[in-house]
Amino acid sequence: MTKFSELCPDSIVYKNVSYDPSIKGITADSRKVYDNYIFVAIDGCNYNGENFIPAAIKRGAKVIITKKAQYKNFHKSDCIFLTSNNVRKTYAEIASKYYKEQPKLIVGVTGTNGKTSTAWYTNKIWTLSGIKSASIGTLGIDTGESIKTTNLTTPDPVILSKTLRDLEKNKVRNTIIEASSHGLSQYRLGGIKFSISAITSLGRDHLDYHKTYSNYVESKLKLFKETTIEDGVAIINSDIQDCNLFIRAAKIKKLKIISVGKNNRSNWSYKVIGIKDSLKIIEVSYKGKKTTLNTNIVGNFQISNLLISMAIALESGLSRDQIERIIPQLSSPPGRLENVVTNNRMPPIFIDYAHTPDALENSLKALRPYVRNKLVVVFGCGGNRDKGKRPLMGKIAQVNSDKIIVTDDNPRSENPSDIRSQIIKECPDAIEIPDRKEAIYSAIKNLTKGDVLLVAGKGHETQQIYHKEKRFFSDKKVIKEIIK
Repeated sequence: MTKFSELCPDSIVYKNVSYDPSIKGITADSRKVYDNYIFVAIDGCNYNGENFIPAAIKRGAKVIITKKAQYKNFHKSDCIFLTSNNVRKTYAEIASKYYKEQPKLIVGVTGTNGKTSTAWYTNKIWTLSGIKSASIGTLGIDTGESIKTTNLTTPDPVILSKTLRDLEKNKVRNTIIEASSHGLSQYRLGGIKFSISAITSLGRDHLDYHKTYSNYVESKLKLFKETTIEDGVAIINSDIQDCNLFIRAAKIKKLKIISVGKNNRSNWSYKVIGIKDSLKIIEVSYKGKKTTLNTNIVGNFQISNLLISMAIALESGLSRDQIERIIPQLSSPPGRLENVVTNNRMPPIFIDYAHTPDALENSLKALRPYVRNKLVVVFGCGGNRDKGKRPLMGKIAQVNSDKIIVTDDNPRSENPSDIRSQIIKECPDAIEIPDRKEAIYSAIKNLTKGDVLLVAGKGHETQQIYHKEKRFFSDKKVIKEIIK
């Protein structure tokens, strides 16, 4: 067991206390407290952890960390109460110290869209180069040998630190972590120091939580301002509107800045030459050297993610030749502009996780070159989330597709009909089919030669949420069943 004095971070004062308990674990969930645990009383969105302090003490907590000094009223002779101005950050720092072993190289990637794809490509490049590596994010914990699913893009600090400890024990050398805006804002990554950090894209998302776009951007900036080591590397998509904010943050932190974009003034730049036999031909330029690569990856935005992965791989120690030999072997990650039809007699059918205005627009524009007749889209929007993006996505579908079917995504506790009507307001010609399976069936049944179908919003997900009920639902599985 570890003494608490060894875990105590600089963010809280621990002195003049003679009692130094041995610690067996740390949690922010009072139900998971056992003897000799640290309980961190986090003020959450739906609950206040401070209300559970008595329960945590009763279950055997030996250290309580809270933001309010008055909770010392619960004092016991064998229980220490400590206060912190940033309880969430303290939680992450203690978790990192408790599960102290970590892989040698840790990379963080953030962005409105593209985090999962960039993490996927980077991990595959490392794996195919013979490096034992892993990615942690929306798809789960991917070691190349298996994928263990998780519920969050950026897990809880204890789960994350324990995962990194376990990866290191299994000889994993490189790890890339998706840093979501929630994860950064809530300091879930507060105990990790990234050697390399990247930003893939920036658009509107999660304003139901962040309230304003500036708050959302500020959460993304934390990756460069707070969690990347000094003299680390910042890889920045120079095509994003607010890239200068990230460049400025990286300069203040004295990070090595690598820019990636279509502009030939970027350190890494690319140009799509064309499509031949379903392969995209791209010209890549870095340090004055140009090379031509072939890939079956669909979409210019995915090519941008691919280049960011190449930049990460190079900064991690691989050679450019090594990386470029691997590129033709890569394919899109599950649910990211994934072509789920292998039958050449059928028109192409793609699924994509696109659930933001930018992502839907990028996906539709990416598929347009493959369309000879109509571009058909099936999509909806999630309930209890940013309502402002619903008409925006309706308008994007109206402008960029030829046929629209509006259906349910994850309505959660909202009225599904209200969500659909808010979308259809900006795409009045859309067909409304509430049942997602029926909507997909209708779209496939009416496809003709030269059409392309995009089923958007859920991608790799395997459930639909209605109120508190989670129903199994996989776009990919439904499509394959209908075709069969």
